[in-house]
Amino acid sequence: MASILCHKFCKKIISILFFASTIVLSNAQESILTKIINDTLAKYNIENKNSFYGNQLTPTIAHILNLKKPIFNFLNSDYVANYLNTTINYIGINTIKSILNDALNKELKFKDNSFVFYHAQDRVFLLYQDLCKKIYKKMYKETINSFILLRIPNKESKKYKNVMEFLNKFKYNINDDYDDIRTLILSVNPSLFGNTLYDPSGESSFGYFLESANANYTNHMMLIKNIFEYFEIQNLYTKYLGKLHEIYYLLSNEEDDMTGILLQIFIPKEIVNNFVYKSKPWGIPFDLDCNVSSHLNIYNSPKTFSDKEDEAEFDQIQYRILINDELMKNKSAKIFRYLNKNTPNIITYKMKFKNLIKKIEKEISTTQIKDKSILKFPIDMVKKTLKKITEKLKS
Repeated sequence: MASILCHKFCKKIISILFFASTIVLSNAQESILTKIINDTLAKYNIENKNSFYGNQLTPTIAHILNLKKPIFNFLNSDYVANYLNTTINYIGINTIKSILNDALNKELKFKDNSFVFYHAQDRVFLLYQDLCKKIYKKMYKETINSFILLRIPNKESKKYKNVMEFLNKFKYNINDDYDDIRTLILSVNPSLFGNTLYDPSGESSFGYFLESANANYTNHMMLIKNIFEYFEIQNLYTKYLGKLHEIYYLLSNEEDDMTGILLQIFIPKEIVNNFVYKSKPWGIPFDLDCNVSSHLNIYNSPKTFSDKEDEAEFDQIQYRILINDELMKNKSAKIFRYLNKNTPNIITYKMKFKNLIKKIEKEISTTQIKDKSILKFPIDMVKKTLKKITEKLKS
């Protein structure tokens, strides 16, 4: 365990050096990532600002083209290019190409009705997400809503109906390094390569994805235990703890070709102001009165910057998503998951997880399968019952 934490710490230091290195490095070579981006833009016939008006306008394309020269200078600088070339060659050029292409295709597909956000996690979250998905389906006989894969519902998630209630409570006293805040909000970038260029704090989703890293320390086994407690099958957690640890360590072990998990999140435009706010690092609100929908529409437009400070401000734009019960129940929000699925450990994980979940599902008795309306909406059920009783008494 100590060696894993040490390695993660070293990777975080590398990340900081990675983002800070543009100041001193020269442009000696073209990085593989630069070529992948250029090839992808050419595929969509989008190569400069003058050609991205119209139907092909998406946040990732807007970010790249508005900052094309500084981004490519950065990606091609010696240290960064060496880092990227080594990392991407290990992962596989075609894997990164495929992920970028799929992500842009989905941005184009959903751009008229939804805004996109990106978040990355280390790949151990696979176990948490897959357990949650499978146990939920077994319990409720239906597919889980996307956002329950990110947070287990709890008392805190019920407190705030929308982001304004949350901000009115905390104002600017927000720090998502703290557990009580982190369980409620999710740090996201508005484009795939957002926060890549000028942000020394390393709050880049793409950076975390390449490193299979998290912004904060995460107790994965505690999160997994919470799943079993939420579904009231703690006995199965205890029974299969050894197997769960085995899979946890399998996903934790380093592989040269590993990636983290990249989450592409789509929230419908008509509800985005209810759940999202523009933020600074650590989740501090940028402006308590910022209209996110208007701001994101402006983000997706050609820009001219007066200096590097203007460029940096655009590059560093980030948001926080309030993951409350209302969002968890919303079926119109979508999440897509990307990672390198072809590493030896991921292939082994799929086999081990399949065997484990079969045993868990088999031991969930029919008495444990929940009436989903009662478990998920107990308050509503109580209100309806009281209303019926009141009506009968009146009659």
